[in-house]
This record gives sequence, structure tokens and C-alpha cells, in this order.
Amino acid sequence: MSKAKDTIQNKNSNFYDYTITIANNFQLFYLDFYFELRSMQYNMKYNKFTLPSTGLIRDYTCGFVDDKFNCLYLGTTGGELIIFSLENLYFKSSINVTNNGVTDMIFLRESDEIIVSGGDGKIKKINIFSEPNNKDILKIQYITTVETTLPGKINSMSLTSDRREIACTSTAGKIFRILTTNLNYTLHSTAHSASVNDIAFNNIGNINDMCYTVDDNGNLYQFDLNDFNVLGYIPANDDENANVVNIPKATSVYIGDDETIYIGYSSGQLKNFTKDLTTKIFDIPAHKGNVNCIYVDGNYILTGGEDGIVRVWTRRTHELIIQIPAHHQNVRSVFADLNKPNLIFSCGEDRELNCFDLKLNKKQNNQSIQNGFLCGIDQKKDKEYEIISCGVNCNLNVWDFYKTEPVKEIQLDEHMMTIKISHSGKYFALGSINGELWLFSLPNYEFIGKSQGHSRKINNLQWSPDDKQIVSISEDSSICVWNVYIN
Repeated sequence: MSKAKDTIQNKNSNFYDYTITIANNFQLFYLDFYFELRSMQYNMKYNKFTLPSTGLIRDYTCGFVDDKFNCLYLGTTGGELIIFSLENLYFKSSINVTNNGVTDMIFLRESDEIIVSGGDGKIKKINIFSEPNNKDILKIQYITTVETTLPGKINSMSLTSDRREIACTSTAGKIFRILTTNLNYTLHSTAHSASVNDIAFNNIGNINDMCYTVDDNGNLYQFDLNDFNVLGYIPANDDENANVVNIPKATSVYIGDDETIYIGYSSGQLKNFTKDLTTKIFDIPAHKGNVNCIYVDGNYILTGGEDGIVRVWTRRTHELIIQIPAHHQNVRSVFADLNKPNLIFSCGEDRELNCFDLKLNKKQNNQSIQNGFLCGIDQKKDKEYEIISCGVNCNLNVWDFYKTEPVKEIQLDEHMMTIKISHSGKYFALGSINGELWLFSLPNYEFIGKSQGHSRKINNLQWSPDDKQIVSISEDSSICVWNVYIN
């Protein structure tokens, strides 16, 4: 339904009269709200617009009334601009102005021009005219005076108070500033427009105000956490505006000890980029399906995939050292032991938590849960170096790999998708399937609190190197930055 509203002050009272035009797919109504002093309330009367004899069935997306209150302009999903007379309430004309639907319109009263945005990413400034001396003639035409194209589908436009600029949003996750005179535009800000799958900090450089995130569109963003602007960007393909079919999702990211960026994709590729995001160092096929998790240290590169396999790669030549058939389903997390880097821990959706010894070339031990599946693990930084696991339909478990059963179980009334222990080892954070962030203290596993930040599940989270902030990412395309104040 689309609506346009006018306000006129009633001469007989201090109350305003309102006229509202509403529309459904097959009929338009003109509503007149007037204040009745006798009953001290607003009353309404309505009239229908006269449509063509053949009917007019349309899905309306937006509309406005011109400054002289002569005409009503409505945009449709078919890319039409339909004009109605408000004086006589009848259909005047229909003209095709854009492809893939009219998403928004703005009327420029200074020049009597209309700025129209479309689902094809185009923004046009048009001038509508009819035959001379006959304002109600059905043959109405238009000319496009200026046109520009933005990446993605245009969602909405808003005119600034000085009427010199337009703020415009697109499905590409970008906000643009557009001049109304010539439609020249500049990028104001950008963000994710799809599920954000992973996040990483540069812990080697101890950079607290910058993080890296990847999404389902295959893009990597480098965010400044001071003003939340994008500092760098690696697109899914070389040409950002190209129509590429089946672009792989970016599923994981990790910052190595050399400060280069490792990105895993749903195509199974593992790519490595320089610190400045400008040069690709290598690109190797790592797995069949998603590269779900990456870990890098001075000795090797670890990857865990959708195929249930953990692979170990050399740092210099990027050659495969060993393939570990660790799980029967998705590998959700993989990393090396903090105390003994030859031990590799991994968890998967097959309910198993595994430890593999690279020196002995065999599984050292493995534990499993009875119900649900594991989503995340992390290692405590105290002398015990125990593993804490979380998941769906299972408890929060603390594991000692020399024992077959958990040394501690904490029952939670929520499904947890990820867990991260702070760099100090004093706290750990959990991300839930409902978008909540939970915080606990160590070594007593005392619950500190929880808070809602996302509308859908948290895919991952990370502590900043100084442990003063937590950044969580979600399936709803959002990123939440949490300040941590704990005495």
C-alpha cells in the first residue's frame, strides 16, 4: 500500500484537515479527515479514483503529491510512474521510467523535476510534460535530463533539508551522497549486506581499533572501530560492478603472525593477501566445500573444512603436509595447543572433540558428547590448559584431554554458537543462537551477564588485543562492538 498526505488548516477551527491517498493493487482511495466541533472528533469521508475502463492492477511502491496539489505520482514494481489528477480524482497517464521497479521518488519543486530510483541501480532526473494548453491530456511524456548508476538495487532516498543532496542506500550495503543538480555521487559509508561469517583482529600488532570481517557476498572489510568507517576492502571478484554468477562466500578469516590476511571460501579456496589488502600472495584449493576455520602460527597453517577434514600446510611453500580425517561432518574450530604446538585440537558437528599429535602422526585422544553438536572450542590460558566447548543442545563442557569425561559441566538454557576466552584468560564470552552475548569469569565460571545485540544468531566473536572490547558478528549482517567494563 502506498500513501500520500496533505495538510490544510480548517478556517472554522484551530484544527487541521488532512487528506490521505491510499492504494491497494486494484483501487485508489482519497480520504478526507476533517474535525467536527460538535462532536469534538475527526470524521472521515472518502472517494474512489476513476481508473481506466480496462482496469489498473499494479503493486505500488512509493508516491508523492506535487506542491500545487494537482497530481498524485505513484511508482510501481513494474517500473512505471503513474499519474492521477487530485482535482477530479481520475487516472491521467502511465509512463515507463525504469527497469526492475521504481523503489523511491523525490520531487524537486525548484525545477519541477522528479528524481526516480530503480531496482536496476539507476537514478534518473526526469522532466514530465504534456501537450501545450491541455494539462489533463492523456498523452504525457518525459525526458531524462541526468542519469547515474550505483552498485546494487536502490532501497531508498532521502532529501537533505537544504535540498542540495540526497542520501541513498543500496542493497550493496552502501550509503551514497548524491547532488540533486547533476546526480554526481560520493560514497558516504559501506557495510555488510549479507551474513557476516567470521571476524579477526591483528593480535601480533596489538591493533585494538581495527578488525577484519568476511561475509556471504565473498567480501572482506577492514573496519576502523573508532568511527566505524571502512579502511580497506577485498571484493569477491576483481570487477566490483560485474554480474558474476555463483560468487563464492567468504567463510573464514585469520590474521597471521606476519600480519597478512588469510581468507577461506565456500569454493574450498584458501587465499592470502598482503597487509595493505592490495596483493594476493597465494591461492590454493584447500577443501571440498567451505573452509570453515583457519589457524596460522610460526610453524604451519591449519584449515578445517565442510568435508570434515583438517589439513596442515607449510608456511613458505603452502604445500600440504598432512591430511587428518578428524570428523565425519563440518569442522567448526581448529587450533594448536598453547603449550605444545604439535598438538592440534578440533571440534565438529559429529559431536567429537579431537586431539592430533603431529609428532606421533596419530590421534592422541578424542572426546564426544551424547546430544546435539559442537559449535566452538577455546583453550584456557592457565596452567591446566583445559578446553571449553559449547554447542547446540549440549552443556558448556570443560575438558582435560587426559580424561574421557568432562571435568566440569555447566547447564545453559540457550544454544551457543561460539566461545572465545580473553587474552588475559580471566573471562570468556559466548554467542548464542538468538543473538545474545554472554559473559563469564574464570577460573570460577561465574556468570557476569548477557545482552541482546543481534536479531539472529551470532556466527562468531573476538576480543580486542587489550580485552577492552568484544566484537560480535551475526547472520543478520550486523556487527556489534561491546565495551567491557569489569572491576
